[in-house]
Amino acid sequence: MDCVEKNVKKIKYSEDFLQYGFTSIITAEIEKQQCVICCEVLSAKSMKLNKQKYHFDSKHPSFASKDTNYFRSKADGLKKARLDTGGKYHKQNVAAIEASYLLALRNARAMKPHTIAENLLLPVAKGIVRVMIGDKFVTKLSAISFSKDTVCRRIDDMFVDIPDQVIQEIKSAPLPIFSMQLDESTDVANCSQLLVYVRYINDGDFKEEFLFCKPLETTTTARDVFDTVGSLLKENKISWEKVCGVCTDVAPAMLGCRSRFQRLVLNESLKVIGTHCMIHWQILAMKTLPQELQEVRKSIISCVNFVKASALNSRLFSQLCNELDVPNNALLIHTEVRWLSRGKILKHVFELRDELKMFLNQKARLQFEALFGDKSELHKMAYLVDIFAILNELNLSLQGPNATCLDLSEKNQSFQMKLQLCQKIWMKIKFTCCLPYLLSLRNMTLNQTKGL
Repeated sequence: MDCVEKNVKKIKYSEDFLQYGFTSIITAEIEKQQCVICCEVLSAKSMKLNKQKYHFDSKHPSFASKDTNYFRSKADGLKKARLDTGGKYHKQNVAAIEASYLLALRNARAMKPHTIAENLLLPVAKGIVRVMIGDKFVTKLSAISFSKDTVCRRIDDMFVDIPDQVIQEIKSAPLPIFSMQLDESTDVANCSQLLVYVRYINDGDFKEEFLFCKPLETTTTARDVFDTVGSLLKENKISWEKVCGVCTDVAPAMLGCRSRFQRLVLNESLKVIGTHCMIHWQILAMKTLPQELQEVRKSIISCVNFVKASALNSRLFSQLCNELDVPNNALLIHTEVRWLSRGKILKHVFELRDELKMFLNQKARLQFEALFGDKSELHKMAYLVDIFAILNELNLSLQGPNATCLDLSEKNQSFQMKLQLCQKIWMKIKFTCCLPYLLSLRNMTLNQTKGL
């Protein structure tokens, strides 16, 4: 990077550049060129006559008849405007920078490539302004920097500024205490990432914000997590005494009464209240499923993987569903990380059980014959679909902002009471409306029996 800057600084501004309407400007101790017509600043690498001629011919062909004296007077006026911080130029420059940050924010939220602003949004915006308002207002858009490098820098600036704002709000709060929630997860590159969220009081109301995300480069022990969080608090001069609560997941590094993370926090401050995350507890409960239900679930996953792992099988199955006029022929690929995928995949397989049975018979996959042909296996599948759908509904209801421990605990307790009620109804009349797929399969079986 230093070598590049040294090469850039060797390029000097020349008076010959004025014939195409360019004057010099110093930004970040680097001399660059600025168009006196649209005020656009080009990079130092573009300080060449052919680059300036291209800019002049493509954007300002109507000024081709102007002489050098005209551009010199424009350059003098531009330099005077720079010195006037309350003038029109300064206000336009501030507005252009603000618009550039707004664009970068929208770009980051939409998760689009950084080049989309320069290649798509700017031409579209200029076209809209030209048609709706007029050509004279199009030049104002040229003052906004849309390049991919600028968008990247703007996003980096906002990423660095967010923790600073959160820390400042915590310090300036009337009651400078806060709680934090930690989650340690592994990304697609197999790197362990520590995410920390905080909740504090701001303007008389609770506010939740993302604090930071840092990689755990070596081990992921409780001491590593504690040191990472502690270094941030120490860097910002925040004491552990200001922490009133810590919420962690059920990972081994987080729990424990002696050497785990919550114990290390309690050693720093006895006021901290430790809680465990109430979301995704059903993942642990799933491990206690009876063996026969586990076998059915594994068979369903194997069936879906057989269809989706091969592009040819996926196309053939889609074609079969289209011939049979099946409205929903999409099978989700099972993902162990995502709990919600388990409920969706079971639902789709159950709804497409007849089509899957026909397709697997054509492929001579006899190991799946009992799964879709045996009534007992179908009842187990329908039961799993209903149970996982109920758990997914509970999972989604527990998520969202401004949720408290009391709200989550109340929803968990009501869910348990609902299961107990369904169990009592099932013991009395052998069916319940709480399990709609199992009930529909039962009714279908009764109708087929009466028909025979």
